[in-house]
Amino acid sequence: MGGVYASWRAAAPQANPQATGAAGSQATIIDEPVIDPIQVRRTVLHEQWRGAPAMTAVFARFKRLPVRPNGWALGQARCIWEGGAWTCRAQYVRDDGRATNQALIDAIGGDWTVSFTPVDHAYLSWQDQETGHSPSVSEWPMAADVDRTWMSALQDITPLFTHLSIGAPESFELDTAAKVSGSVWPDGAPRRRAIDAQGPMRSFALWPQASHTVWTEVALTVRESTGSALTDSQLHILIRGWIHERDHAAG
Repeated sequence: MGGVYASWRAAAPQANPQATGAAGSQATIIDEPVIDPIQVRRTVLHEQWRGAPAMTAVFARFKRLPVRPNGWALGQARCIWEGGAWTCRAQYVRDDGRATNQALIDAIGGDWTVSFTPVDHAYLSWQDQETGHSPSVSEWPMAADVDRTWMSALQDITPLFTHLSIGAPESFELDTAAKVSGSVWPDGAPRRRAIDAQGPMRSFALWPQASHTVWTEVALTVRESTGSALTDSQLHILIRGWIHERDHAAG
């Protein structure tokens, strides 16, 4: 994070060698940069606490993946948020002795990159952008509001998932290189809680949306489906991300 602080120093006006003192001698005048500690902390926070503002593109793409195309079987797919986009890969297994690589290519179409290794496995790779807006820290809800509204909405749909956990609050701390004077967050100290959920793909249609959540991983697994329980399905999804909030007590 040293680069954030350095950027303020680099922007400082240079010394004026032509400046003259009262006695006629040359004087060096150095204008120190004005550093806003609040802005520094907010900039560093958004660099460290990155994530996709939504999962819309991932779910749309997963729904397009053929499950059994021309003798091949989809096993799993996984998307990771990195560099401002979803980087994804799906794995197929040759499920029929008569299946060929060309048959899979013919079946999937679309804007995928296909690779084979070498006889019985195939991989589809792609990248997707994600639309959405990540609000600034001052727009994050207070922790008490998250507990009262968003958590309540999540509790209502808990039976639809095979696993659902929300981690303990994690506070934001500047590393030593980015320390600046002042420690008060006027709008409340930023915190985040880890989100980890698994369940049928259909269950995520009811997931409570919140602009103050960001997402880092979405994965799809194809399973055998034999029952009729709420959590029984051929297509299972795993999501990982963070929910952001503010804590006035620590501000």
